[in-house]
Amino acid sequence: MLEPKLREIECTTKPFTQSVPASAITEDGARIVVGSVDGSLVLFESPTLRDVLRVRCATSPIAQLWLDPDGIHAIDRDGWHRVR
Repeated sequence: MLEPKLREIECTTKPFTQSVPASAITEDGARIVVGSVDGSLVLFESPTLRDVLRVRCATSPIAQLWLDPDGIHAIDRDGWHRVR
């Protein structure tokens, strides 16, 4: 059985002030993608939680997201979106 690799993350600011309905971590653990209630996708560096990319891709809350080699995929109530 594989043991999870845990790292402590110190964050001095709150990246979000509201709930986060969807999130994913890159395969190498270096970045975190978060879908927010305002329809934005935010890509963070996981060690520092520094914003790398912030894109408004939907008009309603992101309900689900996933990562694959083709980009970041997100679903909201209006449909499917891809960010490359």
